[in-house]
Amino acid sequence: IGQFMAMVHPDDGLDESGIDQDHIEGNAAAHEAEFRLRRKDGTWVWTWNVGRAIEWDEDGNATKVAGITFDIDERKRAEQAVQEARENLELALRSANMGTWKYLVAENLLEADDSTKNLYGLADVELDGSIEQWFTYLHPDDVGPVGQAMQETMGSATKDYQVDFRINNPREGLRHIRSVGEFTYAVDKTPIEGAGLV
Repeated sequence: IGQFMAMVHPDDGLDESGIDQDHIEGNAAAHEAEFRLRRKDGTWVWTWNVGRAIEWDEDGNATKVAGITFDIDERKRAEQAVQEARENLELALRSANMGTWKYLVAENLLEADDSTKNLYGLADVELDGSIEQWFTYLHPDDVGPVGQAMQETMGSATKDYQVDFRINNPREGLRHIRSVGEFTYAVDKTPIEGAGLV
């Protein structure tokens, strides 16, 4: 175990036994862990280790473990690239004072990122996600036109969506907003969801 642990990256949180404590205590059917191992050339590779204890001593402590280690380095690097891209997008949106939204049609829920909430002045407001609640922050004269634009887009199974409106930002007062996005539809043209930017 000691020789194996010497190859594990110190930041990956594997305990000294190299085995999941829940498995040792009988609370998990198998040991599972993701961590980096040092290759002979000194580089690190992400791995997924799966195994189980197969021998125990008289006190019930695991003395022998069998398992298999998978190379997941490519997957982990892809995940990291996606995370970095997401962080860069969020930074760009904040810098441009823009945000993203997603409308789940069947649930009638509007999901918005933090940038959108800040744009609306709702960072500290508890939202239930309903489209009706979001409409309460629109200028009263724009509620009808925005709702009509959404219904016309979905009713005609149109992909592109765009509408201009005003919001009542609690901190900054009246602001002019442009929302652009795309809707997706089922085979029978039933709208599934919309997603876009403000």
